[in-house]
Amino acid sequence: MRHLIVVLAIVGWFGVMTPAAHACTCISAPTPCEGFGWSSAVFAGTATSVRTIDMPKEGDVSQIGYRTLYRFSVDQSYLGVEGTEIEILTGMGSSDCGYEFKIGKRYLVYARRAGDRLITSSCTRTKAFAQATEDLAFLGTLSSAASGATIYGQLIRPPVAETDMAKAVAEALIKIEGGGVRREVRPDAEGRYRVSGLPPGKFKKRRTP
Repeated sequence: MRHLIVVLAIVGWFGVMTPAAHACTCISAPTPCEGFGWSSAVFAGTATSVRTIDMPKEGDVSQIGYRTLYRFSVDQSYLGVEGTEIEILTGMGSSDCGYEFKIGKRYLVYARRAGDRLITSSCTRTKAFAQATEDLAFLGTLSSAASGATIYGQLIRPPVAETDMAKAVAEALIKIEGGGVRREVRPDAEGRYRVSGLPPGKFKKRRTP
């Protein structure tokens, strides 16, 4: 029986509130590339106002828990923003993964679309602009980046598995096929793998043995 799980790299970096602890739990910290790929909008701007809105209607579950609406003056758009102003929805505070923006302060914001709103959380790469050096270095390369897609991920072992991780990783081979392309790659010692330069399209991924 195989005891390794292939973890897809593209996941939602949005927090979940654990009822017992009443605290925000983030799945993992995204890289700048991952944060950009996950987002519907990325921009630099200054928070100019804030207000609390009513809970979303019952059918709009994508916005449940997000009630704090900030307005921003946009001075640089990197993805999905047109115009000079935008509204971003987030939670009420730390317990629900809401990001606490300060009025008059400049930020680099990563947001995704949920219904008719753009939302963000403290689990994204949203941060004060002064602390966004790594992000800005990545965003500055986008216009000159080579075209193509990248697939990456990591092999992990469930806590109950008896498989020796080092042995399993050493024997694993990741095969990626699609669009007339076939690529193979072996994971590193920590189970991580990456295949770049793929044409846009749909791919199938499997692990052997």
